[in-house]
Amino acid sequence: MSGWASGARCRRSARRCRNSGSLTKKVHPRRLTSVSQFCRRVKTQLFQRQLQALRDLLSRDRRLAGINFLDGLPLPVGNFSRDPDARQGWGVGRVEKGYKLHALATQDRFLAGWSATPLNAHETHVAGMLIGQAVPVPPGSLFLADGNYDAHDLHKHVSSHGGWLWARPRGMAEHPVTLRQMGPARRALLEVWRQTPSPPPTGYDASLMPTPPPLPPDQPFRWPEGIRAAVSLTFDDARTCQIDRGGPILDSHGIKGTFYVTLNTMMRRLDNWRALATAGHEIGNHSTTHPCSGNFQWSRGSALENFTLHTMALDIDAASKSLNEIFGQRPRTFAYPCGQTFVGRGADQKSYVPLIADRFLVGRGFNNEAPNDPGFCDLAYAAGIDMDCKRLDAVMNHVRGAQETGTWLILAGHAVGDKAPQTVRADVLDAVCRFCADKSNGIWIDTVENIGAYISAARPVAAAAMNRR
Repeated sequence: MSGWASGARCRRSARRCRNSGSLTKKVHPRRLTSVSQFCRRVKTQLFQRQLQALRDLLSRDRRLAGINFLDGLPLPVGNFSRDPDARQGWGVGRVEKGYKLHALATQDRFLAGWSATPLNAHETHVAGMLIGQAVPVPPGSLFLADGNYDAHDLHKHVSSHGGWLWARPRGMAEHPVTLRQMGPARRALLEVWRQTPSPPPTGYDASLMPTPPPLPPDQPFRWPEGIRAAVSLTFDDARTCQIDRGGPILDSHGIKGTFYVTLNTMMRRLDNWRALATAGHEIGNHSTTHPCSGNFQWSRGSALENFTLHTMALDIDAASKSLNEIFGQRPRTFAYPCGQTFVGRGADQKSYVPLIADRFLVGRGFNNEAPNDPGFCDLAYAAGIDMDCKRLDAVMNHVRGAQETGTWLILAGHAVGDKAPQTVRADVLDAVCRFCADKSNGIWIDTVENIGAYISAARPVAAAAMNRR
């Protein structure tokens, strides 16, 4: 009995301790209700009153205020969720699967708009939609957001409604082409950001925001006197036949071409390439490793799908540094290897055209279909038309088309010689040079750098950006 009594006393003592809180209690999170139980609760009068109050609050007319806020909140789901609408995207510091809640709020803490989207929806696109649904925008109103919202298109969208987007710049662009493309609203923001040591933590002074410059009138682009169109002849990969056959053909007509070289091939006959550059031909950047899609078996070692913007920037900058050391000047134009402009894959795929816009005067594409309208084209991705293996009549159709439309034709090829894959026929090249060198045809044939520099300076917006710099 003594043992039983002792055990009973211990149990009673333990219950008293638990009731008095002297023992630590284990706290378990409440489990979510089942679907059927949730549906029953939705039908109750209390829940309906709460739901109606929330609906009334969100449906009230909440106009935008002087200061507004844009933001997004990731709502991840489990990695093994079978939710068909959930998507992978950038969450909190990493790639997650789920949704994102986007909100446009006013300074008095009311929602002017909101949207729930899959996680791969870009903040800037959803923000533009929310602002468009919340118009009218009070003149001079300010939209505060983080750096994820710093995009040319969103700045232009907000400005078109009479407001200003204040977001931490993701980069302080310096190149005149990039400055022209971003629009006056973001150029004004960058100017304020440079003059302000840090963004004001509280309050808003409208005097800090300069009046955006008026857009230039829609004027036709003007070539130099007597010029109807422009042509540039470009050659990729530093193939030896470009020195042996291509260079002499160009020199015989007094024409300067642009050669986008790969370093390992160029080094085999470096003295000849130096002589070509000394003769006035342009040497352009074609990257260090010539990365293309891994769908080309020969490019698996430097597949664009495995690149990031950072590794691509390192590759391009290394090539520019080497060319500067060899030729005594940094290249001002770039040719996209294989004409491809992406890095990564899937939801993480990105364009590296902005890298080119910040580093070069012109970025030349490949296998495009139309010449460049000098008053409109994006110099960071100027169209390049393939002339490999083409008959004379096919190439001359492009030349005459540019002549009729007043555009800039960039012809792109590889080897120079007789009929063969990836080869510009020597007789075709000679005939094109002869036609373009005839001044009566009104064609300015020159390097990509020279013509690109003229176009950049002749555009009204670009000229204004250069003056501000």
